[in-house]
Amino acid sequence: MIYRLPFMLTLLLFAGVSTNANANCTVTKPDGTTYTNTTVSSCKALYDSQHICSTVQGQSTIPCKTLNWIKSPDWDSKQDLVLSAHRGVWGMTVSDSQIEPTDHLSQLPPENSLASMYQAADYNGGSIKVVEMDVVMVRNTNSPYAPDGDGKGNCPPRYDKEEVYYGHYFTYNKFTTSISEESYGEYNDPGNKSYICNDGVDGFVWATNLKDFVGNSRLRGRVGNHPDTTGDFDNTTRFLPFAHALQYAVNASLVVLVDPKIDQQLTDPETGKCIAFCYVKGSDRDALFMKVYSQIVDSAVVNGTTRSVVIKSRDKYSFDHIMQNVPNARQVLWSPQTSKSQGSSQDSVLNAIDAWTPYKKNIAAWDTVIFSPWMWAGKEFTDTRTDNHKTYQSLFDYLKQTTNTRGGIWSLELQGRRGVPNSFQQWKYVGNTLDTDDISKSDMRGDPIYNLSIPYAPYVVLTTDRVDYWTQMVEFIK
Repeated sequence: MIYRLPFMLTLLLFAGVSTNANANCTVTKPDGTTYTNTTVSSCKALYDSQHICSTVQGQSTIPCKTLNWIKSPDWDSKQDLVLSAHRGVWGMTVSDSQIEPTDHLSQLPPENSLASMYQAADYNGGSIKVVEMDVVMVRNTNSPYAPDGDGKGNCPPRYDKEEVYYGHYFTYNKFTTSISEESYGEYNDPGNKSYICNDGVDGFVWATNLKDFVGNSRLRGRVGNHPDTTGDFDNTTRFLPFAHALQYAVNASLVVLVDPKIDQQLTDPETGKCIAFCYVKGSDRDALFMKVYSQIVDSAVVNGTTRSVVIKSRDKYSFDHIMQNVPNARQVLWSPQTSKSQGSSQDSVLNAIDAWTPYKKNIAAWDTVIFSPWMWAGKEFTDTRTDNHKTYQSLFDYLKQTTNTRGGIWSLELQGRRGVPNSFQQWKYVGNTLDTDDISKSDMRGDPIYNLSIPYAPYVVLTTDRVDYWTQMVEFIK
């Protein structure tokens, strides 16, 4: 028997889930709890009209629902942390800490690999909805450089093609061409000298045959503080173009915070003298950032993956400047950096935020770098730029009151006993460094207790290499 609905009821059902579906924005968290953002007429109103999430079609996708959550902090709850898996879920976990470093079975995938993204998508019952993906511009040339160069890494920037790849490596030390190779201690040169441009620091990502390199090399993994091979030479640990990696993220319904890494001068930690990429100047980096931003956006537009992209932008770039240099910039969301050093002045940071504020529909969350309890942004401050001299509890509070958006922090926990590796595969400890000469220059970003003690910190997008630790912390706070 066929039942026919009354005509008006049929219209209402097809118009939306309920007759008041467009009255405010109902947000669903990964744990299934819901709340309402009453500051907008609908979730679509959170976005620029050029963004896919401003449409009914976009709002039906999981990435847009995740972005609704990010853009609608639940200020009434005890905490509303959005965990972002830095470079995926990789390295080691709390339960691995006592396992011998030679035990291959205990190892998680290499960072910035598809395998680490698989781990993030499946982690803790699928509760991780955001990953941060490092990307780097790779140049391909058919003309090898002189093997000796100038001894300082100054290989002339001659190339036939450049493309954004998923990873953050300026050296080949991170890669291996052998499944049986074991390298304890430092990342070692994989022995593929044809790829090496510089003889001073073991070589950089300037491939003489990019296709062969990508096909024959895999990212090294490690157990604890000992880099090692993954024991598996499948495609999930390949060095991949950004577009390929992003497509998987979309298929896994993940939102990707894209953090571009640009050629930069490498200095000797003892002498302070430049030993690599010495030709790179500040003006070169500005142009390169705009080029990388454009490639990221264009790739997402062409492949229909804009709903999963949030680009981290450097503090020196306003959105007006980005729009002038990056076509289609409004089709993705951005995470503007508010400051990059302990010495960033209060007025300069607030002015930069205010310049972005008219474009808050283009912002997912802010990249707020607060180094220590002694930095003005991590404690109560007064805005003296206006006559009323309004006081805020922290920079996060300023963002809440002026834009109703979240801050974002990178919690720098150690990944193993040697800290974390940088883009040059140098191991280092970052965070928890006390400057006894100038306390304001101290860096306490590796102290999670301090991170959470900043007023309104429990509502940020928190990027971490240790999601195993922070998923427990979230439950503890609840």
